[in-house]
Amino acid sequence: MNRRDPVETDSHAQTLSPERARMLDYLRSRAAALGPAEIRALFPGCRFDLRRLTLPPPLARMLAPRSQTLVSLLSHVGFLKAFYLVAIHKLDPTPT
Repeated sequence: MNRRDPVETDSHAQTLSPERARMLDYLRSRAAALGPAEIRALFPGCRFDLRRLTLPPPLARMLAPRSQTLVSLLSHVGFLKAFYLVAIHKLDPTPT
């Protein structure tokens, strides 16, 4: 397989080697979705700021070439947002 993907690093386009592309494909296939409850369970004793962010990438890729306006409108529909941005804050164990 001679797949080469562009990746942005420090605003410079870089082409992946076939070996690195295979490794990234493997890692992506092993990724699992975590919801807010699972995230909270992984980090007990922390405070969380969770925000739903974006449309599922397959839907966005299908719609974007046809209508950026539609993608923009749908990105504001809560139940269509599929990904979370999570800020995890460690709480100070000693009260002040």
